[in-house]
Amino acid sequence: MSIEKTSQQYEQEALDHKREASESFDRCDTDGFLSQWASGVNAQLATARAQLVRDGKKAEFEGLYEGNKRIPAQITDVPHPKFKWQRVKTWILRDQVDIRRFGRKFIPCGSNSRVQKNLGLCEKIEVDDAWAELRGKGHGLSGSCWVQIERTDEWGTNAKPIDEGRK
Repeated sequence: MSIEKTSQQYEQEALDHKREASESFDRCDTDGFLSQWASGVNAQLATARAQLVRDGKKAEFEGLYEGNKRIPAQITDVPHPKFKWQRVKTWILRDQVDIRRFGRKFIPCGSNSRVQKNLGLCEKIEVDDAWAELRGKGHGLSGSCWVQIERTDEWGTNAKPIDEGRK
């Protein structure tokens, strides 16, 4: 069971994590760098969550559109078609109907995509439900960790485009 926190409670949590990092540094100089780092990352997470609560748990993302119609798709990364050791960002379509209609499951990302233009698609900035999470890769001290704002609906089916005049 999840208990909702206010933005002030998240801000206080961020301050507490920053205080913990500072106290750890005072106690052991740089020998406690791991606890200082963890406190810092958790402070960033609490700060991001406080901002999201203030923003009504909404954030801006990119969406794939056909005119004003949102196409259920999400951005993923796949191996480069020619250079398999590289990865490229691409849209992946959710619906089989759209896959048949457009003749492909993957649509290249980017506002200059010829494929998008030929299919009558475009990318627009939209607002969607969001939350902050910790993400990471690698192992142990050779790994990395960061705060990432993510959609709560990965396909963006409830997203609303931002007015073009706002850009």
